[in-house]
Amino acid sequence: MILVLALQLFSPVDPADVARLHEERIAREPSSKSAKRDYGLFLLRNGQPARAEIYLRHSDVEPAFLAEAVAAQGRDAEAEKLFETCAATARCLTRLANLAERREDRPAALALYKRALEAEPSIPRRSDYALALQAASQYKAAESQLRAALAESEKLHGPNHPETATQLNNIAMLLGETKRPALARPLMQRAVKIFEQALGPRHTRTQIAKDNLADLR
Repeated sequence: MILVLALQLFSPVDPADVARLHEERIAREPSSKSAKRDYGLFLLRNGQPARAEIYLRHSDVEPAFLAEAVAAQGRDAEAEKLFETCAATARCLTRLANLAERREDRPAALALYKRALEAEPSIPRRSDYALALQAASQYKAAESQLRAALAESEKLHGPNHPETATQLNNIAMLLGETKRPALARPLMQRAVKIFEQALGPRHTRTQIAKDNLADLR
């Protein structure tokens, strides 16, 4: 167990080697639910949801992870039932909202994102809710939530953190969508500068922000 975790923490390492260690552990401990859980989670993280499901169903894993494996295989109705078993948590509420969006049930998605924010007041949950409000054309409420997320990020991470740049990008995009490019450009320029300094000029997030800035006409 310790060796497997160490190999995963101190990358680079061949995933096949890590998988073999998991399999060897299961061979030594065939009745160990934790061994099956760890291997199932490894498989899920490495893009093998069908194999992951086999091990997760015979483990002590939280329902959310089994639901993730099922959802990754496109079995949305079954995944939704699994996520509902842990709907007291923000993680599961957010995934239920994602599934509602996939079936184009925007009111349900919006309500679920709001519940997720209430369950876990955090920057990511507030951003999710704000973007859902924006998608529902509730621009005033969306802008209020996005500006609150920006203020929280500046307080928690500082003014020059990539998370702060993400919030600047989000506000600028909303301002652009609502025909206020003159207000949007300075925010997006600031986001680009932060991404360039923190992540480098060729990073994907930097390039996306630059493209967004170019679109603000």
